[in-house]
Amino acid sequence: MMNEKHAKRFERHKQRLLDGAARILHEYDFEWKLLEADPALGQDRPDAVVEIGEGERKTTFIVEIKIRPRTAQVGAIVAQLGHREHPGLLLADYINPELAEELRRSEVCFLDMEGNAYLRGEGMLVWVTGRKDTRRIQIERETRRAFQPTGLKVIFTLLCRPELVEKDYRTLAQVADVALGTVQWVMRDLIQDGYVHREGRTGRRLIQLDRLLDEWALGYARDLQPKLLLGRYETRAFEKWRDIDPRRFDAVWGGEPAAALITRYLKPETLTLWVDKPTPRLLAELGLRQDARGRVQIRQIFWKPELTAPGLGDPAMETPVPLPELAAPPVLVYAELLAIGDARTIETARKLRDEWIDQPLQRYRARAAV
Repeated sequence: MMNEKHAKRFERHKQRLLDGAARILHEYDFEWKLLEADPALGQDRPDAVVEIGEGERKTTFIVEIKIRPRTAQVGAIVAQLGHREHPGLLLADYINPELAEELRRSEVCFLDMEGNAYLRGEGMLVWVTGRKDTRRIQIERETRRAFQPTGLKVIFTLLCRPELVEKDYRTLAQVADVALGTVQWVMRDLIQDGYVHREGRTGRRLIQLDRLLDEWALGYARDLQPKLLLGRYETRAFEKWRDIDPRRFDAVWGGEPAAALITRYLKPETLTLWVDKPTPRLLAELGLRQDARGRVQIRQIFWKPELTAPGLGDPAMETPVPLPELAAPPVLVYAELLAIGDARTIETARKLRDEWIDQPLQRYRARAAV
């Protein structure tokens, strides 16, 4: 877990980034004003609110700080910074040129400590890229164990079924398919980071659910998704994917085909199958051949079937509309779409979140507030 020592180191590092941003913007002849650090904006808890500009022409930004963000996280970053009253600003120690271009294309503002920047606002346009990373930051936010691969599985379980936070740790460990000790340190981290509120000696409830979902999607793209790839394939029967019933292979659709089934909004350009293992029968019947750049991905399923089965937690929390039996849980599909990171999958991810994720989370908030 991120203990008190690590937490203090990160807070010091965050302050260095905020101070560094002020210095860099001064070099660009813009004023920087920190309006509030760690503000409480309803359910949202960004790192800061700042004002950037010149004279009376200033723009307010909601700041999110990330340590060494990666290109694979661009979709999750765009989703996190793009749904607020004021424009978002990604502040980082270093943003590589590929990520910088993707962020600019998505019109997400950013600034790093090398001076790479994309800023749009009233009377302001800054686009600087290509400055090299000349230093290595020692403290990384990713050291929080809750957001490492095993911890991400526990958080995934809670996002799918938030009422499980009220159950004993052994039940949560069984559903998440992790060791009891894993649940214990993940819960310590989530309590310390302000995602779980303790009520009395044994009561618990989830808070900051929107931010937890954003952070989980970032962690999924960075640490969990790469570990779960079993292989890439190509097939001549790509356009006939709807004719395939993955249940025959103890599998479900993920990513784009799952989003197409759930939202009826997307024409897949890639196919993802979540399966225990890619059996010869599956490969033969789907006509799959290995291809390092193939459009078909087979990934290792990491959750138990009972996670999406009725009657696991509080009946009042069940999804009111049955989910397609052929699709992975919406929380996972959402993160997969963001990890793809192009405009059409990000748009579909927002639609999926609005219709299939936010509503159950809102029902949980209402229930937990009673």
